Amino acid sequence: MTARRPSSITTKEPNDSITTVHTPSAELSDEKAKAFDSPVEPGKTSSVKAIIDHWWLWEILGIVGSALSIVGLSVLLWWYQGSAVPRWSHTYHGKLGRLDGKSAHITLNAIIELMSTVSRLCLVIPITKGLSQLKWVWFAEKERTLTDLKGFEGASRQSLLESVKLLVSLQLKHFAVIAAIAVLVVQGFGFFGQQLVNYPIDYFVEDNFPKPLPPNKEQLYANWLAANANSSEFIGPLPLELQVARLSNATSYSSRDVGAGPYYSIDITMKSNIWAALYAVDPYANFATPSYFCSTGNCTWFEYSTLGVCARCSSLTSKLAKTCTPATGIDPPGVTGCDVSLPNGFSLGGDEKSRYNLMAMNTSFPPLVYTNYTSPIAIVQSITAYGTYFVNASTPINASECALVPCVLDYSVGISSQSQNNTAIGFNGESFFEDLDRVLDNYIFDGPQLSATNGPVINVPENDSRNGITHYNISGDAYLALKHYTEAVLTGFVRSPGNETLSFMSDNRTQNVPASSADAMQAIYQPCSTRDLYSNPVSDWNMCSINLLAQGMTKIIRDKDWNLTADSVIGITIVPLPKIEVGWLWIIPIIGLWLLALIVFIGTCVKTRRSRVKTWRGDPLALVFLGLGNEELERVKEHGLTEEGLSKKAEVLQVQLQFNDKQARLIQP
Repeated sequence: MTARRPSSITTKEPNDSITTVHTPSAELSDEKAKAFDSPVEPGKTSSVKAIIDHWWLWEILGIVGSALSIVGLSVLLWWYQGSAVPRWSHTYHGKLGRLDGKSAHITLNAIIELMSTVSRLCLVIPITKGLSQLKWVWFAEKERTLTDLKGFEGASRQSLLESVKLLVSLQLKHFAVIAAIAVLVVQGFGFFGQQLVNYPIDYFVEDNFPKPLPPNKEQLYANWLAANANSSEFIGPLPLELQVARLSNATSYSSRDVGAGPYYSIDITMKSNIWAALYAVDPYANFATPSYFCSTGNCTWFEYSTLGVCARCSSLTSKLAKTCTPATGIDPPGVTGCDVSLPNGFSLGGDEKSRYNLMAMNTSFPPLVYTNYTSPIAIVQSITAYGTYFVNASTPINASECALVPCVLDYSVGISSQSQNNTAIGFNGESFFEDLDRVLDNYIFDGPQLSATNGPVINVPENDSRNGITHYNISGDAYLALKHYTEAVLTGFVRSPGNETLSFMSDNRTQNVPASSADAMQAIYQPCSTRDLYSNPVSDWNMCSINLLAQGMTKIIRDKDWNLTADSVIGITIVPLPKIEVGWLWIIPIIGLWLLALIVFIGTCVKTRRSRVKTWRGDPLALVFLGLGNEELERVKEHGLTEEGLSKKAEVLQVQLQFNDKQARLIQP
């Protein structure tokens, strides 16, 4: 048995302090004592761990591993930049019934986070180990207060508070400051990695060419209707074969309500949409938007034509003649009233020559501008006074003439889109837009003149047609029904008794068909603004109303035979997909952090060599063995003071923490 060897480290605190550390003598077994007494020879410390510690291999692996992760991340982002967001998945098919058919997905964000985490963990190795090693350099340079040890230890464990305290205590005068800064900055590595990628929405064409409906479209549609016939809550999606971009168009129109001629009744659907267009209280109402189907919400149709109704409007204000003669008992005191008329005899005052009429509209006077149309749907002339309750010599007055005629509209493109901008104005639905190329209104009649069997026809030269269609027509009876109703409804007056109270009335003439012209006058005599067929702004109230009316008629003509399997304009579907946009500027702080870790590593190596301290880094055993007496130090000299040597010596020591007489002691049994 070896003799008991006293070895103690006692602080200068009073004996009642519990922080006093004392290692009393301990008796070791012969085998353990022999191992402790034997100095470690150089050859015995050349183990793999000793080589790793001596040659800083962990730090080198951290630097290299982080660099490889950053390069791999950069290559990954470069490869997918500008493309759709990838998605990797695996579907399980096995014996576990609950998991059979279930899929697991990995996203690009997960890969970026994984590579960022690996790179950060690799960088932490040279930074924290370097900071731990620099504390020995710090104490080797000159006498320091023992409390400095706490700052180094806390910072090397990535404590943000202790890192800041260390920066303050070092006063930016030691190389360890760089390592402490690196500890702080490395915490933001994940933030920099996440900022590398944005996912803006881009639009991709789902099909490279228009996809027609399948031959069995009717059967597919019937099966879909039958499958959802009893569903009160959810209607299943259309079969994929029917989910193509389709837009309603028409080559003919023959709808009217029941009833005999010669004054046929207008189709009830057309009548309802005429009123929707006249009132037009909702700017996003679909009274003018043709029916379409777009499975993705974003579709485009190119080069198509449709039968419709067009409004041609011109101002007649320059042709107005104002007649102002006193009318006793009619004119207000001290004011001379006026009547206003056009060259064809149409006047604001009507047959009564009223000075209180604010608007007059009529469809029975001969045209002054649009004389080239034969039996149009209607020639609508109007005279309107604004900002007054009585017409006199200074009252501003407008006059206009509009022709409603059958036409063929050639569109260059139609676009349906889910516009995010619409949500800012409280509209969350799809927006629809058509760009008109040309209007063909050179119609003729099948016979010598308009009749129930001779409706308007528009023939388009084959080399000038779209969709391969050259013949467009409206049946005679449907055209007569539309013509009679339009002429009846757009005739009447707006009158003021000299105050804010307005009266809306018809012209008291017998009309061919019943129509609520007084209600129409109320709808038209409202502020109105729209755009004509070519997107030119229309601010005149009456012209605006007639343009809206034409749009409403066109919609019904286009939609009359529309259903989910109808022959229609086929377009392309556009899918909104997030794409990958790489913010390469964010790679700069990542590379900068890697360079900072490299500087910490190289600087630590140089400082360690110059200070001639051992590579203990954060090994707590060094603190224990540095408190040994001379006899113990003699036994662990040379290679025995390396991190590997200390570990070998510690393997044969067994200690226990005990508290005696208000002192804390490590007792070696």
